[in-house]
Amino acid sequence: MENLLSKFDRYLYLWLLVVFLFGLSVMTSYVLVQQEGRSSINIPLIQMAQSVEADLKSGASTSAILKAQEIDLSFDQSPFITLYALDKKVIGSSQHFHGTTLTLPDGVLVNARENGEVRLTWQPRRNLRFATVTDYLPNFGYVSTAQSLEETEARATRAKWIGFSAIGLGSVVSGIVMWYLAKRRKGN
Repeated sequence: MENLLSKFDRYLYLWLLVVFLFGLSVMTSYVLVQQEGRSSINIPLIQMAQSVEADLKSGASTSAILKAQEIDLSFDQSPFITLYALDKKVIGSSQHFHGTTLTLPDGVLVNARENGEVRLTWQPRRNLRFATVTDYLPNFGYVSTAQSLEETEARATRAKWIGFSAIGLGSVVSGIVMWYLAKRRKGN
């Protein structure tokens, strides 16, 4: 009986190690997918900011750049642009939330002035999260482009639940295999 328990103990430890390593690999994969999804949303924002900067340098008006777009952030997830003067006051924006233009905290603009560009996640209100790219233009002010993270975060949540399901299924399957191997060894 003692010998049988030690065999089960060995398989139990082996099973725990397999579950741990499998779970670690799945969660590492989840973190990589989540981070790649979050950082990849910056690419079109950087491109938008560069395009706006080129338009401003060529003398385009702010109204021409904003093209009279009105993005209501209460339901629209489209990318948007907000232009700030050197004094950090809004010159124009293609977004509003229930009629009010949302503005970045002053610290973001200060950081952009010091570093040239700031990329961050901004949450101005509960359930409103945006990837933002804010550039400083010495002769103009600031160009901020942003995109809702709602869909990106929904995909990350789905990936997380798929990962948890894989860990659960892997734990059950490996547990059954270990139990079978332990029972089979018992007969030897």
